[in-house]
Amino acid sequence: MPAYTIVQGLVTDPKLFVQYMQAVPAVVEQYGGQYLIKGSGSEILEGNVDERKVVVHQWPNADAAREFWYSPEYQVVRKLREAAGEFQVTLVESL
Repeated sequence: MPAYTIVQGLVTDPKLFVQYMQAVPAVVEQYGGQYLIKGSGSEILEGNVDERKVVVHQWPNADAAREFWYSPEYQVVRKLREAAGEFQVTLVESL
């Protein structure tokens, strides 16, 4: 069953975040992931205003998402993201 990672982030260092966004797609693809959503333009239909960027990846399964997340390749790239802002990452398994 497919699994999804939902990344929500508030970028505080745009230059560093651009470096991350240039480096991470190859690692996502290497582990079988694909981008479903990469966006900062959203419309709040209910709730509080939220200026975070949203990215959604689809993975073949939750194990593939975890392999990516804990991979040596992503650990290097992840440092760029962590220094570029505040992020929340959620893994969701489909039913």
